[in-house]
Amino acid sequence: NGQLVVVSATATGETTTVGGTAENYTYTAQFTNEYIPKPTDYQAHVKKLMTDISRPLPIEVTVPFTMAIEKNPDNGAAAQDEDAMTQEIVLPSATTWAGYTGYETKDFSVIDLTWANTYEFSIKEGQWTSTPTLVEGTFYKQPATDVKLTIVVEDKNGKLEVVSATATGETTEVDAEHNYTYTAQFTNQYIPKPTTYQ
Repeated sequence: NGQLVVVSATATGETTTVGGTAENYTYTAQFTNEYIPKPTDYQAHVKKLMTDISRPLPIEVTVPFTMAIEKNPDNGAAAQDEDAMTQEIVLPSATTWAGYTGYETKDFSVIDLTWANTYEFSIKEGQWTSTPTLVEGTFYKQPATDVKLTIVVEDKNGKLEVVSATATGETTEVDAEHNYTYTAQFTNQYIPKPTTYQ
């Protein structure tokens, strides 16, 4: 009839729906900007202590420690280096810990945090490379409990910030002045193997 008519309209992008014939296939483009706060990160550490040892350690012992993400809402927490979620502290042989207060501290992987939420982590001491309880007649008592670490992340005007960290286990203190950094402490108490007398 000499009149041009729009008979179809298609679109690619965020929105693809167009109106029908009555609307002459009207299309409204939609652009959505997702809110993403500036992420932050967190790092925990582990320390091995030995107590009441008045004689040299007879053999070298390697003690493994693992940190795991136990509660991770919206997958907002991710380790930068999965291998660094396991750390080993070597206790050299022939070392005397009489009056010794601490040995080595190791760093777990930095944890990237991308959403404001509450996250939970566990830190555990694993099996020693030698028998964990008896080394040449000397008894080393394993730590009684693992560590549970809870951190709270809040959105501060578009920037995420760790606002608190709490821990259960042998040590519970955190460094509030330095991003609530936490160092888990595992102490192995020296108890000599008992004997009998009649």
